[in-house]
Amino acid sequence: GKIPFRPGERVSLLCYLQTKFKGDYVHLKLWRNQQEMELDVPVSISRRLVPAHWNNRPPPYFIVAGLVFTALSVPYLHAASAWDEYINDNISYLLIQPNQPLEHPNDQVVILAQVLAHRANLGYDQFADLHLQQVNGEKVKSLQHLQ
Repeated sequence: GKIPFRPGERVSLLCYLQTKFKGDYVHLKLWRNQQEMELDVPVSISRRLVPAHWNNRPPPYFIVAGLVFTALSVPYLHAASAWDEYINDNISYLLIQPNQPLEHPNDQVVILAQVLAHRANLGYDQFADLHLQQVNGEKVKSLQHLQ
């Protein structure tokens, strides 16, 4: 929603929250059970399942027998032109992942980014942009978990 800013002006609540730092408090007036309440709510940093960036570091990856696994990120989706036009079903499926909830602090969406030429993976070179959900019946939670 929008909140008062200056006389006659309103700004998005998100714009206001982005001016705050971790540990700051936001004073809120709420209407609950037909009563007005006032609360001071601490501001914290929310982590997303699909990160918006890697903090100026290269993306993590893991290679096994020419299979290149990485964690899905917004830069990966941008590089694939995922939001520009329809690419393929795999990319379309990955586009819904940024909206999924983060269940555990270190969770990641692990994807098979590409297949490099290797004797062990003959015939698998057409696979790319696939969400790796399980290995040997166990749910994959992150690249670290995969290793």
